[in-house]
Amino acid sequence: MNRLHALLTAVFVLVSLYSFSQNEKHLKKNLSVFVSEPFDKDATIYFERKNPQKHGWEYAGKKFEQAFATNGFKVGQPGSNHHYIFVLDYDYGYKISAYKMQYKNLKGEIFDETNRSHPIGTFSYMGRYENDDVAQGIALRLRNAK
Repeated sequence: MNRLHALLTAVFVLVSLYSFSQNEKHLKKNLSVFVSEPFDKDATIYFERKNPQKHGWEYAGKKFEQAFATNGFKVGQPGSNHHYIFVLDYDYGYKISAYKMQYKNLKGEIFDETNRSHPIGTFSYMGRYENDDVAQGIALRLRNAK
């Protein structure tokens, strides 16, 4: 029984590492993050969608808020003052085999609200994506930006 448990644990670890490396490879290939000015990592940020008619915002917005909060950013609430506004736009469709929405082609802009809504950055992910992975990738790149 101990051998079986050790074997299953080893398989789980290898599958997890392979999945993580595949996500990293896709992020390096498809994710672009650009900031033209120094990004204040301690400032409050807020996420909005570009097109209020698009479906799936509740899920996508929540995933971005969670990823940024996990990486130490201050995520603001609606109606309060924010230093940065992240405006997201994406395409979507329904993945019938998984009974879920499939997001693709994310495009976004970062605006500095303390400087008359001056645009200071962009980000994009071309292709199909999972909100968790892409939001985490953007947050990490901004966290590590100089």
